[in-house]
Amino acid sequence: MPPAKFQMSEELRAEIKAKGNFFDISKYFVDKCYEINGIEETHQAYAERLRQAREEKSYLQKGYSQKDLAKAIGCSVECISRIERKKNKDIDVERLQVLAYILNVTPHYLIGAVDKKDHSAFFNEERNKICELQKAIDFYTDKDLKIAREYVAKDRLKQVAEMQK
Repeated sequence: MPPAKFQMSEELRAEIKAKGNFFDISKYFVDKCYEINGIEETHQAYAERLRQAREEKSYLQKGYSQKDLAKAIGCSVECISRIERKKNKDIDVERLQVLAYILNVTPHYLIGAVDKKDHSAFFNEERNKICELQKAIDFYTDKDLKIAREYVAKDRLKQVAEMQK
């Protein structure tokens, strides 16, 4: 019998949402990690980083046993054990968000998409990427951007027309 689908409580969902975007991750992002890094490597990173973050002791947390962590997020010990043993077939996005929140790391770190654990490092990295993108955009003239927008619009229309066939 397959394990029950994880359901995040509304209170926990609101608490996580209030903490900011660093816990926000989509199924699309997880699928892209599968595509880029491979399913096995993504699950390997998830297993290793979950165990490491769970056992780590710092000034923010005491470290968790599998039982403590399972109780904190509202799942079974077997669920945590299966993730750490790479026995899950897929990554549950809501469970990933809750685990990251409880362990004070980003979900992106847990699945191996970034190497920085803390949120400030993650946002500094993202801010740098945005600045680089802004520099690239500033390089182009308004005429270049207009041509690019028209091309994208035509391409979208073509895709919609193909889908309607």
